[in-house]
Amino acid sequence: MSVRRLKGKPMSNINYIHEQIQQIDSRKSFESFFSKIKDIFGYSAVGMAVFEYIDLQSYLVKDYGIVSDELVERFNHETQFIKYCFNETAPKLSNDVSRSRYRFDSKANTTFMIPTGCYRNKAACLIIELRPELCDQETLQMIGKYWKIFAGQLFEYYRKYVDKTDFTITQREKQCIQWASMGKTAWEISQILEISQKTVEFHLANCVKKTNSTNRQHAIVKCILSGQF
Repeated sequence: MSVRRLKGKPMSNINYIHEQIQQIDSRKSFESFFSKIKDIFGYSAVGMAVFEYIDLQSYLVKDYGIVSDELVERFNHETQFIKYCFNETAPKLSNDVSRSRYRFDSKANTTFMIPTGCYRNKAACLIIELRPELCDQETLQMIGKYWKIFAGQLFEYYRKYVDKTDFTITQREKQCIQWASMGKTAWEISQILEISQKTVEFHLANCVKKTNSTNRQHAIVKCILSGQF
């Protein structure tokens, strides 16, 4: 993507930004989009953080564009951030999301977070590192409202062209793993579904493989978290 400065007031050029998002068709172009936005708007940095629950007690963070290592470290250790991205929609400064030992870090007071959406076990946030003079309440509200326009579209394009971890199980696999989640054995499931025990074990093994799990219980947790049943 070529880089050019927007003429006039960049905040008013909504169609242009929509067009740039529509050009995203790979991780490379997704990353390039953020570099371009940084140059166009003169932000100190801009990127996206994606939070993904991998089981009931742990999660991982993926970052794209320009997101500082210090901020990613905070995301990995402070659960307030993942809760914020899953449960809230209002843009906030990072220190207003989680007040910790970083509250006296001047950079933390200029990092603006804008939730972009959630799907199954994933939620994401647009991360904008602002210059200090842009952090007054009126300007923050304007920036937040502007980028909320594109939040859902950005997350949609991330899921479509960048995220490769989504999985889908068949109807029969779903039936088998659901009964397994209720404590049923392969033999008991075979009697319920009127299929052979070997077939049940085949479907359960497929669930483990498709979810990249270590065992059946792990696959059950991943299926629940991803909204498969």
